[in-house]
Parts: sequence; structure tokens; C-alpha cells
Amino acid sequence: MITEYSQEFKESILQKFFSNPSRSIVSFKKKNGKIMGSKKHKNQWRAEKKFEAVLETAPMGEAEKNEYCRKL
Repeated sequence: MITEYSQEFKESILQKFFSNPSRSIVSFKKKNGKIMGSKKHKNQWRAEKKFEAVLETAPMGEAEKNEYCRKL
């Protein structure tokens, strides 16, 4: 996932950075204790689900794997 920021946001970060260069970029992205742009994906799989998918798709050819992924 690629996060896109508005031009205004980018400029505000740069202004804050240049006015206080000892701070990190991550500290400027923090808002209310959360880092902006770090959303969890709704479809994020647990390790067990990932492992199950690997086992299930290992013997498949490319076309079968593509079809499997489209069904998810």
C-alpha cells in the first residue's frame, strides 16, 4: 500500500523539519499518539492463514494460483 499525502501536508512537514532539524520525520507524523498513514489492512491475514494458503497453493501452477488469489 502506498500512502499519498497532500501537497499542503508535505509542505507543513518540511517547514516543521527545517525549523527543528533535531526531530525525526516520524515524530512530525504523530498525531494523538498514532503515526499518521499507518493503518492496518482489513484483509490482513494471521500467520496460520498465510501458512495454510502456502500449503494449499504450493502444488498449483501459475494459472491455478492466479485463480485462487482472485477468489479471495
